[in-house]
Amino acid sequence: MFETTLLKSCKSLLLIGVLGLLQSCAIFSASEPQGIVGSWTSQVGGFPVRVTYSESTLQIGDNAPVGYLLNDGQLTVSDDTAQTRMVSFPTTNEMIQLDPLTGTEHAFSRVK
Repeated sequence: MFETTLLKSCKSLLLIGVLGLLQSCAIFSASEPQGIVGSWTSQVGGFPVRVTYSESTLQIGDNAPVGYLLNDGQLTVSDDTAQTRMVSFPTTNEMIQLDPLTGTEHAFSRVK
């Protein structure tokens, strides 16, 4: 009897945890464009790079800003040649960008 009650309690807690996780993911992905806004750092070829995102443009270092669109995890940069990256946010302070053509992955950290 006690084992059955304990098993039901564990299943209920697990279900609540999974639902909470799914809900938090849905909330974060719904605000994906706002989640990228700010300054991020990464290493490219051993050199530090800083990228700053506004609501509609990104700026790499001191270069001129260029437009971008982030939709469903796909980041499209509109410069002379349209570039696309798959973007994910493991945490609010981490961003991973994957180049689907080369398979190259870049990890970014939010600048606080």
